[in-house]
Amino acid sequence: MKVIAYDVKRALTLLAAAVVFVFPVSDAGAKGVKLGQAIRMADGPKTYDANTLTVEQLQKCLAIETELDELDAQLTNERPSIAKQEAKMNVIESEIKFLKILLETDEKPTTQEQVDDINKSVDRHNKLVADYKKEAEKYSILAKDYNAKIEKQKNASNNHNSQCAQKKYYESDMVIAKQQQDTASNQDSALSQATNFLHNTTPKTGKAN
Repeated sequence: MKVIAYDVKRALTLLAAAVVFVFPVSDAGAKGVKLGQAIRMADGPKTYDANTLTVEQLQKCLAIETELDELDAQLTNERPSIAKQEAKMNVIESEIKFLKILLETDEKPTTQEQVDDINKSVDRHNKLVADYKKEAEKYSILAKDYNAKIEKQKNASNNHNSQCAQKKYYESDMVIAKQQQDTASNQDSALSQATNFLHNTTPKTGKAN
């Protein structure tokens, strides 16, 4: 003869104890205002002050704006995955809470069938808690990476606002800065392609006849 259900309250795995720390997802940082109006100057010597950017400063500002654009694109691409993971966890958590309420009722089972159903529900509850823990670990990894990008975005935005936003520059300086940026970008691209080619090329070895 089967024994009645084990102590439900002792058998239930606690959700709070089983879940790893879940990183909250931060809000995106505000992007800095882009570079201000170019100064239109007649031929002659250029003068620079605290509000007029040099070619070198323009290069740094353009690099910051490129970084902000790249981070914004990465964060936009990652948000659906985080939202999907949150939704998956919410579904599991809802079923856990429902089963917990069902199992903690004061009604005592009177038949073996009821006992078996309770035992199945306890097992199901505990499996869901284990599943939730796994999904929470995945979420924490996603959120940690996302939050790191948010922090980089905020730092870049602050740098841009303090060093670049609403400052002036000479149009000819901007032309030079962009040309230098394009040259550097092309060099980086060529180096990356060469590196990938070398990594993907495996030297062939053969046995002498």
